[in-house]
Amino acid sequence: MRARTHLAGGLAALANLLLAAMGVVTLASPQAAAATCTAGTTSDFNGDGVTDTVIADPDATVNGAKQAGLVRVVLGGGKGVSEVSQATTGMSAAPETGDSFGASVASYDADSDGCSDLVVGAPYEDVVQDGVNVVNAGAIFIVHGTPTGIGAGSKIGGYTQKGLDSTTGIEASDWFGFSLKAGSTASGAPYLIVGVPGENVTVDGKTYSDAGCIEYVQGSTKKPLSQNDPDIPGAVEANDRFGYSLAGTNRYFAVGSLGEAIGDEKFAGGVAVFTHNLSNGMPTPLLGLDQNSTGIAGAPEAGDGFGTSISMTGHRPSDQTYNSDVLLAIGMPGEDVGTLADAGGVAVVRVQSSGAYTQVRKRTGGSCRCTSCSTCRCRRSRSSGTRLRRDTGRGPTSRSGGPCGFPPLSTSSWTPQGSFAAHLKPSLKRIPVTSPT
Repeated sequence: MRARTHLAGGLAALANLLLAAMGVVTLASPQAAAATCTAGTTSDFNGDGVTDTVIADPDATVNGAKQAGLVRVVLGGGKGVSEVSQATTGMSAAPETGDSFGASVASYDADSDGCSDLVVGAPYEDVVQDGVNVVNAGAIFIVHGTPTGIGAGSKIGGYTQKGLDSTTGIEASDWFGFSLKAGSTASGAPYLIVGVPGENVTVDGKTYSDAGCIEYVQGSTKKPLSQNDPDIPGAVEANDRFGYSLAGTNRYFAVGSLGEAIGDEKFAGGVAVFTHNLSNGMPTPLLGLDQNSTGIAGAPEAGDGFGTSISMTGHRPSDQTYNSDVLLAIGMPGEDVGTLADAGGVAVVRVQSSGAYTQVRKRTGGSCRCTSCSTCRCRRSRSSGTRLRRDTGRGPTSRSGGPCGFPPLSTSSWTPQGSFAAHLKPSLKRIPVTSPT
């Protein structure tokens, strides 16, 4: 029975990395530590103004427990390597087999002290509730940065879904913490988003297993969101797994649902985009995207997994003085290309604050799909303007066109065909995926 997760200089750097690999962990030396944290640099856990690097190892063995998981933090400027696991002093849970601590990570300044704080997901953590062991309910841990580093000596908070948001409950295989995104909004408010793709959602008395949800936290606002909430794109269905992937900036965030069915096409996938603007106690839904959306290349088919992975970055149009828009990259690992099953593809979409969107780039496994691009080494046919060729590795071949991917892609498309049966690496992401039939 588990204990319940309580809520509430080059050579020097190389040497520290080697020591960490052998289980010896170093923190910044006292004389090198800043007196206080200095805000302004992201992923800066000791607040010295130098970016630090987080390396997650969710399959690591800790104290003999296989796949218990750990995270290493490499402090910038050669100031040491810290190791964080559930064996770290101050943790309210112990490392156990299969927890996968580090399956997801994020950082933000949760307490606004100028030091970044590390958020770590353990989606396969079992939680004891009312004397019952709830398997794979999941947990997250917030490890606070300090001027001397992060790890032993840090303030650490552990949270289950109910502990983070008392309006919710704890269920087996919720996978709370499977995905994470954190940062600060344009107004400077810290935010945290936690993916719960295994959440069961009940609508009109009917429960849909693994429909999925997210927990959204901004300031004092805590709100669970699913496709049953007003204006959120899509409908609640079994195996949608809303919250499987997350991405965000200071103005927008996106939620991936790799299991979203489009028509009869199971696991075709979809993505919902929001702004951080709060209305009626929740962030504002902006639009939904899938391969059936106008202007998005391809067609939704079973197993595409559109939205399995997503990434987002701010975009400043030429007529603006700030990043009013975003570029959203959407992975679809089950996309078939020609006769190649599950070759995979990526769509890059520009999203505007009005909800307008434009696909600006698409790529598939082994070939570039830009209309004109020197970086990707594609050739634009003088006769048709759309002929593409594979990257030969011999350098740029195009002499025309602008930066990679930005011309609209309306002149070429493809129709995916296949299945998405084996898109996950079981050792890293053990959520079972039912092959579409």
